[in-house]
Amino acid sequence: MVRKTLEITGAHPRTDTIDEQPLLLTADQASALLGKSARWIYRQVAAGRLPARRFGRTVLFSRIELLQWAAGERNGRYLPPASRNAARAAE
Repeated sequence: MVRKTLEITGAHPRTDTIDEQPLLLTADQASALLGKSARWIYRQVAAGRLPARRFGRTVLFSRIELLQWAAGERNGRYLPPASRNAARAAE
């Protein structure tokens, strides 16, 4: 199996392949990935602009969704997949 190396700002120095990178990130890991402060991350989540998952009081971030968001694939207010489908149906 061929492993492709990712060159992503904030990637963990010991885990630089797709198979070894965590799928869910903490706010500190997300801030390192995006080059922003943890405070900025939490403010964007509270405003609904950044994709996040809540597990009780814990907030986790999907690495894939953050990279898509950073690449500009998600414009404006973040909508979870179920909400996007409902918004499209209403149009």
